[in-house]
Amino acid sequence: PYGGDKGKKVAENSGVKKRGGPRCFKCGEMGHKSYECQRKVDKCFNCGRLGHKYDVCQVKVTCFNCGEVGHKSPACTKPKKVVGKVFALSGDNADQDDSLIR
Repeated sequence: PYGGDKGKKVAENSGVKKRGGPRCFKCGEMGHKSYECQRKVDKCFNCGRLGHKYDVCQVKVTCFNCGEVGHKSPACTKPKKVVGKVFALSGDNADQDDSLIR
């Protein structure tokens, strides 16, 4: 009833990066596979630089959890650091909460 473009397909490669879909093993971007990649050089998934791949990367990784060199945080065997959170309550909310540390 509204006319429009119902039933028409949108061009698959309109130049807009897709947020979903497969991740390219060549450039690391989402929305296409490595054999469809337009990049001419490889991107390293370790350091993020162009021109080489992860398996030959010379950059040493540092764990964000423990700070040691040689592994990433998902592979860390040390206990995960807990990050504290701060909340702001109005006066009315603070008076109603008995567990509040003052």
